[in-house]
Amino acid sequence: MITRTRDVMTPKLVTIPVGTSLAEAQEIMDENRFRHLPVIDEGGIIVGVLSARDYGQLSDLDGFSLEDLTVEYFMNAPVEYVSEDMPVRNVIFKMLEKKISSLVVADENDIAVGIITTDDLLWHLAHVLKDNDRDASLLPLTQTIGGLASTLSSSGI
Repeated sequence: MITRTRDVMTPKLVTIPVGTSLAEAQEIMDENRFRHLPVIDEGGIIVGVLSARDYGQLSDLDGFSLEDLTVEYFMNAPVEYVSEDMPVRNVIFKMLEKKISSLVVADENDIAVGIITTDDLLWHLAHVLKDNDRDASLLPLTQTIGGLASTLSSSGI
């Protein structure tokens, strides 16, 4: 079974408009426990994605506050999209290739329907590993049988 982007993505797409202050963006991200926030223009088109990493490492604001600075100066653009039907493995490779931590997910009509992030992928991986751990409970028995077979084989039996 191939896992598709729609199975792993966050479907709740919260956006902020161009011109939003970093302070307001940070508040929205903190309240919703997001690390990525798509930025839209006046027409509702996603023009960038703000990452907590983009502004989180600001050490020297040269007299500016987060209220003075707006998201368009810190967002990543152009926006990278993936189809909701894309296999998750391909999503991972795209994120690795582009060295990015989120992708906007579009439906068959190229309408943004969600976002997929490294956190979403890690949650998915954790569930896959949990399911595999159940299967791994047979592993010691297999190793014991393998060891027994090796011992029998080396003794000529």
